[in-house]
Amino acid sequence: MYSYIEGIVTNKFLSSICITINGLGYEVFVLDVDKYKLNDTCKLFLYDYIKENVEIIIFGFQDFEQLTMFKKLLLVNGIGPKSALSILKHNNVNVLVSLIKEGDATTLNNLKGIQNRGQSIILELKNKLKEFDFDLLRYVNVIIIYKVMFMELLANTIRPTKLSEVIGQEHLIGENKILSNLINNKKIFSIILYGKPGIGKTTIANVIVNELNKPYRFLNATTSKVTDF
Repeated sequence: MYSYIEGIVTNKFLSSICITINGLGYEVFVLDVDKYKLNDTCKLFLYDYIKENVEIIIFGFQDFEQLTMFKKLLLVNGIGPKSALSILKHNNVNVLVSLIKEGDATTLNNLKGIQNRGQSIILELKNKLKEFDFDLLRYVNVIIIYKVMFMELLANTIRPTKLSEVIGQEHLIGENKILSNLINNKKIFSIILYGKPGIGKTTIANVIVNELNKPYRFLNATTSKVTDF
């Protein structure tokens, strides 16, 4: 059994790379082939998977945490090497650990590659992740950040894209009102939408862009520089 490999990347395939050491090439399946450059030296931590007691498939990881989580995922019924590799390719290890420890199957199921196996992963791994123990503050921060990202994604997914889908602000978008007339006539000029958070300013701006099929540029007044405007 191999522990790690260090050599020259001499070839790249669809989901694996060839690492050459002293004239001998090893095919290693990796998370993201694009992260490796030909003729570069790389070191990978390895997992040897024996398929049907005949073929040995080698999986390589740039850090030991990824390798450890890969092994843990293989303990879950229905998750094989390819599924485990896909999960790790699209998701941060710390995020996975945090969600599993919290028992949050709902958020876990929405991650790419999980395919509604969140509950099975939690039941199998929740008490088997001592290798990933880290301080509580870091754990809480990861959960909060990821849930905020998820809620923003959900909001953007269900956000109205047509004027007819917007509820409220009838004085602007109602029949024969200023914004509805401008959109219907395919004419628009400089507009400032202002008010409290959550009243639909961003939604209406997106609707205008979608209805008129115009290019747009999103800027955040908090983080953008003067030169960006």
